[in-house]
Amino acid sequence: KEEMKQMEDDLKESNAREQSLQNEVVSKEQEVIQFMSDLEEERLEKIAVEKHMKEEMKQMEDDLKESNAREQSLQNEVVSKEQEVIQFMSDLEEERLEKIAVEKHMKEEMKQM
Repeated sequence: KEEMKQMEDDLKESNAREQSLQNEVVSKEQEVIQFMSDLEEERLEKIAVEKHMKEEMKQMEDDLKESNAREQSLQNEVVSKEQEVIQFMSDLEEERLEKIAVEKHMKEEMKQM
């Protein structure tokens, strides 16, 4: 009877240790699942940040291209206006020389009279 009692106690103790180990395994499995979940969350967050950064870079590139196009357009306009001014000054100079020639011709005619 004493031996049976001892065997029952040993069995209970063994079952308790087994239950404790099973609980520990479940706890460790839950930790692993949580860790994997955290890793996946971090991975998705990193992807989202990278996507956002790429979108911002693309927007900045588009803005820069647009700005460069506006700048080129303005530079072309400046060149065009400068050419207009040069043409206007050339026309003025031509008129001035024509006026001088006419005046000179008139003076010569006046002398001959």
